[in-house]
Amino acid sequence: MKKYSLLIFSMMVMFAANAQFTITSSSERLLLSDQQYNIDAIALFNSIPPDAELNYTGGGNFMWSYTIAGETYTSTQMSVMPENGVLYTIMINGVATYYVYVIDYSLYPVTCSGVTVDADNPDVCVVTDIDVAVNPTDITYTDRNGNVRSLQRSFYVAYTTAGWDAANSTWVDSAVTVSIPIAGNHVRVQVPAILQDGLVAAYGDNFAVDMGLPIDTCYADFYATAVQAHPTGTVIERDAKNEKDRSSQTAIQGSAPLVVQLKANPNPLSNVFVEWFIWNINDSNAFLRFADETVNYTFEETGDYKAKVVVRNDKCSYTETLNIKTLESFIEVPNVFTPNDDGINDEFRVAYKSIKEYHIWIYNRWGRLVYKSTDPAKGWDGRINGKPASVGTYYYIINAYGEDTNDKGKRVHYKLSGDCNLLR
Repeated sequence: MKKYSLLIFSMMVMFAANAQFTITSSSERLLLSDQQYNIDAIALFNSIPPDAELNYTGGGNFMWSYTIAGETYTSTQMSVMPENGVLYTIMINGVATYYVYVIDYSLYPVTCSGVTVDADNPDVCVVTDIDVAVNPTDITYTDRNGNVRSLQRSFYVAYTTAGWDAANSTWVDSAVTVSIPIAGNHVRVQVPAILQDGLVAAYGDNFAVDMGLPIDTCYADFYATAVQAHPTGTVIERDAKNEKDRSSQTAIQGSAPLVVQLKANPNPLSNVFVEWFIWNINDSNAFLRFADETVNYTFEETGDYKAKVVVRNDKCSYTETLNIKTLESFIEVPNVFTPNDDGINDEFRVAYKSIKEYHIWIYNRWGRLVYKSTDPAKGWDGRINGKPASVGTYYYIINAYGEDTNDKGKRVHYKLSGDCNLLR
């Protein structure tokens, strides 16, 4: 266990209860004015120098009243020289109205003697336990009712975990700082499982940090155990512009054969094992298994699929499932095209999706075959033997099969014929 002294600089913010009090001092100081203390203000000094003053900035017929070593003193000056452990009362028109207690913070040290992470934690896959051993001195004060109370001191626990950046599909460092009240000689906190190796730091207390004082800091090396994954599925698009629904921005789906790149994206640990399981939802027992973080898989058949990733190590495991859909087959034939090289509708191309087998024949009005193809992504450019075909009506015959099946379990069959006009 290493122990360091860490100096944190911060801009001091001055508070004033009801804008009635200020502090002037050559040393670091704070003025606490939250009503949780049941007092108008608590003035903390990091040692009280000779030039320190506690100032009343209000109006009215007022008088300071305070007791030191059993002797009661009064003053009508706007400022008094503060002393440690003294309650200062402002009397307005003879009535005790405001109360300010002075504390010399340097007399109440706190040190950090060690940090322990995940000792005997049965839930390391879900949460991380952090225990900080401290040696605080109780800081007491007297409230407006004469009750002796303690100031709540806190320590800070800081660490860096792995955070998922969904916009860029990557893990990034995510710094976390937690303020924990000191209870006895320990600061204990349970945080969401830390997802990467690193250091856990504990430092404080809160008053030293707020005053910009040198603070005592403990460090502990941490080796992450919890695993997590943010799997993604990206459709690898084909170039054919006439293929419909090649991919979707909102779901992992598209025209079959659908090529999907599956990435497990586990949190950045060195000792994780990744498995993918892929199956059609109609037959969950017939699954495929891949022991890789990244898998490129082609979904041939139309239907709904699941792709489950399992990430694990010797203590923890994590499972996430993606839904994947290949769409039903479809063919739509144009009734006109204009091969005039203007970049718009220059070829006779069918619109299609999820087509497994395809044949097309195109004939002119005299029954001459002018074009044939077995690739729905390709089209006729309106040329015959390299020369522009005549404007007019042409006839097509299409025989194709989809990647899907009909109610009888046979592939969807397309037998289409018709005419199309060539215009220039």
